[in-house]
Amino acid sequence: TMAAEIRLKNGTVLSGLIDKLDSLLVGPRKQKEGNVPYHPIYVVTTPFKRYFVPRTQEDALNPEAELSRPEGFKIEQTRIRQKNAVGNRIITAVQGFVGKPTAFDAFGRRTVVLDSSNGPLDVIQGITVITPEFVKLAALNYTWETAIATSSIPFDQIDAILRKQTKPNNSGDRLRIAVFYIQASFFPQAEKELTAIGSEFPELTDTVAVAKKKLQVAQAMEYLREMKLRRAAGQHGLVNDLCHKFPTENIDVTTLREVRDMTKNYDQALERGEQAKVQLGELQALLKTDPRVKEIAPIRSEIAELRSQVWPFRAGSSAATTP
Repeated sequence: TMAAEIRLKNGTVLSGLIDKLDSLLVGPRKQKEGNVPYHPIYVVTTPFKRYFVPRTQEDALNPEAELSRPEGFKIEQTRIRQKNAVGNRIITAVQGFVGKPTAFDAFGRRTVVLDSSNGPLDVIQGITVITPEFVKLAALNYTWETAIATSSIPFDQIDAILRKQTKPNNSGDRLRIAVFYIQASFFPQAEKELTAIGSEFPELTDTVAVAKKKLQVAQAMEYLREMKLRRAAGQHGLVNDLCHKFPTENIDVTTLREVRDMTKNYDQALERGEQAKVQLGELQALLKTDPRVKEIAPIRSEIAELRSQVWPFRAGSSAATTP
């Protein structure tokens, strides 16, 4: 088991504790391991989910990624003392929520009503750790811990919590917040925070400049990840459009090469489609009186339709440009 980050071929990135499995079968159905160990499955354990991934879908494995990840912000929470022993009661199973949980306050607390076998339970939760990826929660009036994705919490609530845990006149705290926003993919808010830091702390001009470059890189990587997901979903027109709009400033050579190769593949596919359309047109002209000419027209129309889906703005538009 190791803490690492794995990137899949479809662009998805999973981070957590990674282990290898030889099979998903357990008990008598599981075959005995052979002389040569073979583990075709990755199991990625995160604070709130567990993923089983075929190793054939691995694009890259970065065991050092977890080392560079921040710990996030730790928040001290005070348990609520009660006259009876309710606070010591352990919640072992949750059947669901009764109604919608309240919003988190600036102290990182909210109230949820759980559906249990003994009826509704009013549980006060407090955030103990908040990171760009996940949030750890602990019940303050019961014994229960869980975790949720940071992206599931509205930004204004996250911002209020982080401001409560930091000092506005502390440049280090402000930079931690800005970096948090970058890693949580709150890009507009991160840029706004960095601009404010540069204005309020002129001595950090160089540091802010470096952070803004990291912001550009993070935006580009998120852009590329979205492109791969869209391509896997068959949205080639959108992906081709995004390829030609991909930012190039401060982006590493490997990423730019990957985007250029993707763009080149689309351009070549479009060129082959255009050639096929022209050749079918010539064939259609030669077979004017041949009954088979009726079979060519639908094919040409289909090629034209596919071509317009891959690059919908090329025909009749001067907005399309190639790098």
